[in-house]
Amino acid sequence: MQIVKPDGALVPVGEPYKEDGIGTYVVDALGTVTFTPEKSWDGTTKAKGIVLRATDQNELKNVNDGTEWGYLINGVKTMDAVYVPNVIPVVPVGSPATTTNVQGAKQTSQVNFAEGSKKVPMNTATLAFATNDDGTLKDQPTGATLSADGKTLTVPGEGATSEIYDGR
Repeated sequence: MQIVKPDGALVPVGEPYKEDGIGTYVVDALGTVTFTPEKSWDGTTKAKGIVLRATDQNELKNVNDGTEWGYLINGVKTMDAVYVPNVIPVVPVGSPATTTNVQGAKQTSQVNFAEGSKKVPMNTATLAFATNDDGTLKDQPTGATLSADGKTLTVPGEGATSEIYDGR
């Protein structure tokens, strides 16, 4: 079995075929398809998938009426099938934290974040305060501002916080 490229060319067994923005497919000598998604692909963009072509050199005709099944290429019967992978998005979760102290006293807390699946490790170096698509802060107090690197939140009259911590 081999992958059929959009132009009709066959991908040799064992060689990868990449669907840009989605992932890489490989078919081994036993016909097993392995799909490795790109880490950034969360399934919201549907994969086109791949066409797989297998051949049967034994039976070239339908025994019932003599019609062809699939295609004849150089006298060999071929059959095509489509494989389309799907993924379930992995969403990390955060545990809320609160602190209490007298007015003017510094307060610190470790807010814990956990990956949504052990199969998809979270990169703690990229943790930042949540923003909307337009860059404004998501679910933060009115007037709060965010530093350019997304790691320091300043709330008028309350001060600034820059501790984003992964408590694993």
